[in-house]
Amino acid sequence: MIFRVATRLWNSPTFTTWGKQAAEALRMLAVTPLILVRFDTTEIAAWYLFGSLMFFGSMIQGRMSLTFSRMIAFGMGGATDLAPIRDGAKRKSGNGEPNWAVIARAYGTIGALNALLAVLVGVLALGMGYYGLQRMVGVHPRPGDIWAAFGIVVGSQTFIFAYKKYEVALKGMNYVALINRWSTLFSLLSVVGGFTALSLGANIWQLALTMQSVLLLDILRMRLLLRFVEDGRARSFPPFRIDREVLSWAWPPFWKGFVTNISQEGVVQFALVLFARHGDPVIVASFLFSYRILRVIGRIANAPFSSHMPKLSRLIAQNDDRAFGRLLIRQIFQAQALLAAGIVLGGVGLYLVLPMIGANISFLDLRYWFLLGLIFIVHRFLVLTRAAFELGNAFPFLKLEVTAGLIALGAVITLVPTGNLWAVILAPLAPSIILINLVAIRRCARFIEIPPMQYLRRTSLWLVLGYLVAAAVVLTMITPERG
Repeated sequence: MIFRVATRLWNSPTFTTWGKQAAEALRMLAVTPLILVRFDTTEIAAWYLFGSLMFFGSMIQGRMSLTFSRMIAFGMGGATDLAPIRDGAKRKSGNGEPNWAVIARAYGTIGALNALLAVLVGVLALGMGYYGLQRMVGVHPRPGDIWAAFGIVVGSQTFIFAYKKYEVALKGMNYVALINRWSTLFSLLSVVGGFTALSLGANIWQLALTMQSVLLLDILRMRLLLRFVEDGRARSFPPFRIDREVLSWAWPPFWKGFVTNISQEGVVQFALVLFARHGDPVIVASFLFSYRILRVIGRIANAPFSSHMPKLSRLIAQNDDRAFGRLLIRQIFQAQALLAAGIVLGGVGLYLVLPMIGANISFLDLRYWFLLGLIFIVHRFLVLTRAAFELGNAFPFLKLEVTAGLIALGAVITLVPTGNLWAVILAPLAPSIILINLVAIRRCARFIEIPPMQYLRRTSLWLVLGYLVAAAVVLTMITPERG
């Protein structure tokens, strides 16, 4: 019995995703306290801004990776071509067995595109870094340390992006649990390395060098795994070969997905950079740290959904609409439940703990934290709802998303430079939530053939109400700092 349970957990995409994320979360327990105590306010703000500065390049690479992993999943489901699958359309399936010929063509194309896009990633990161860090670093007594750290992060991430094809192929083949088990080990190595470096007195660039080196080793691990699975079929795949027909299948979902990301997450990251440039450094450091914590909570909570994405895409390619609908609803509910609980418990815990450890920054005022959390929960629900179509590489809400993004961009440019926290919380995502919510819910419910209200109740409605009650109770019991 114990052996069966252990085997099931060992091969569970969701459980192993949590294992990987738990290892990554150790960074908060082992590395983050040392960063908060040993780095000054400017270094803390710069460290947590690095992720935002890399975001635009990562978004391009991430969108390409998502597009091709779904295409490979279509091929694993027997699809005879890898074109986008629109809601309600019949899929072009073969005999149900993997179509290795079309998978190989997709692999060669993503390999070539990764190499080209890696250069663009580095250029974008350097440009964003100069703009976002210039004012902050200019008044620091050791600016060279911060610029060196940023250079290490940009250089290593650019190299990593150039070899993303290994991970893309493995995910498309649904080897999520296998990837996660090894990622857990490498995450632990990164945490141990970072903790040891800081304990020995490492500065910001030495910490960056230590932790990024482990990520570079991860490339070799991915390559070896891909050459091992499926009887080593990937060994015969062309490493770099652009196929024009594959590009014609990939281009529409890539540019539509990229525009979608720019309209939402891109605006958010721009708002963070703008806030870092114009806000008070103490408030900026507090907000960027708190926002990073929110993103970590979001990644952990999203595991039930993200770990099943290859399976969901494969079900679409196999025309199994009933199984797709059941799995979609269950995974959205689990992801949203974890997100709401994580925001409440994580926010309260860090709000109380940071003063105890003598951190050089404070956690975000709980009023702002719970508002930020509510925006995040509602927006994430809409993202998961739209994913019902994006899993088939279709983007039916593109015009609405672009409109919302333009409105949000205008609000960010107008309001965020004032340095007001309400502005940086509300301006980036509120327009998207207002414009897209009912349209996405109704269309998704129609796609999986249930009433819209039933879909809402089974996925998020009661969880949002519970979150609001919990936030009200916490704010009644804990008096937040008055800004």
